[in-house]
Amino acid sequence: MIILDTNVLSASISAVKSSTVIAWLNSQVADQIWITAITVFETRMGIELLAVGRKRNQLESEFEQALSEHFGGRVLPFDTESAHHAGMSFAKRQCAGLPMDIRDAQIAGIAIAKNATLATRNIRDFTNLGMALIDPWTT
Repeated sequence: MIILDTNVLSASISAVKSSTVIAWLNSQVADQIWITAITVFETRMGIELLAVGRKRNQLESEFEQALSEHFGGRVLPFDTESAHHAGMSFAKRQCAGLPMDIRDAQIAGIAIAKNATLATRNIRDFTNLGMALIDPWTT
């Protein structure tokens, strides 16, 4: 199982898609690619903060299409086990002097609970957590 961080999803649905990320995604087994409820939150929030107009409408359309056609049923929740792992991950990084955003801790908690690989451009934001990481921009 590979969980996409929000930046990977964004690179595949934005107006200026990353050809590198699209190629990487196309080389993966589709039913092994998942997103989290946190990524849904972050993406929806980003869309809602955009001014009403063509760019927002296009992004919203791409997002809804991705949810229904590409990730139908493959959105992982932030549950109790994920929360425990998120709390431990956040504390571990804080104690090491490495700041961590709460939403990144939640995504990490879900990935750790599911023993999944996290695909992200921000490898350094998830280091030292004992989880498998992959950067689709460099593979």
